[in-house]
Amino acid sequence: MNCASREVSGFQELIHRFERSISILGRSPSTFKNYSRHIAAIALHYGKIPTEFDEEQIHEYLFMLQRRSKTPSQT
Repeated sequence: MNCASREVSGFQELIHRFERSISILGRSPSTFKNYSRHIAAIALHYGKIPTEFDEEQIHEYLFMLQRRSKTPSQT
């Protein structure tokens, strides 16, 4: 998350708003940490905050993750 905060404009503010929302919903700090790691990863991948993505970018990123997670026996 530190890397995304340094490298992606607006990331720190986005994460602050996200943390506030997660807290208000009564979710645990570990939920915030886990979700934030994934948000940071996609933000670093595209170099911008997720609220600036279009639907196609999200689908392409999820497809990449899906392909990456498959073992050779699943392909």
